[in-house]
Amino acid sequence: MSSFPFNQEQADPSSAVDPTQVGEWSAEQVPTGYGGQQQPNVRAGPTVGVPSVDIVDTEEEIIAYVDLPGFDDDDVRIRIDGQTLVIDATRESEIEEDDTVVLTERPRSVERVITLPAVVRAGGAEAELNDGVCMISLPKAATDRYEEIRVTSD
Repeated sequence: MSSFPFNQEQADPSSAVDPTQVGEWSAEQVPTGYGGQQQPNVRAGPTVGVPSVDIVDTEEEIIAYVDLPGFDDDDVRIRIDGQTLVIDATRESEIEEDDTVVLTERPRSVERVITLPAVVRAGGAEAELNDGVCMISLPKAATDRYEEIRVTSD
């Protein structure tokens, strides 16, 4: 028989476990970790997540839309340095100390460093968090970065 997976015989479906006959599982029976190793009371999910971001470049400002579902405005910190925007957020765990975590996918903290398409000013910047999306408005710095030099001849 070929080693190509689609050419292999499939297991008899009648030998599958009937989910209605499983009953209750103890914490020791719940598969967690890698290689069947138990990890009781797993506390941490992904260490640091990376939020999705949309950047809009207008004539007067740059607007960043950052996905931060599950975070409150007190959890979010935003910093600007010239052309770099840094966003990070950390939330408290909602899991009780003696609960057994079977699966955790939501990161407790997120961080994103973005190089912006133009230099921005911190003065006049605004940020608002609504429905899990943080909208950050960043006014552009003066664009008179280059001065024209007139060329003359003798």
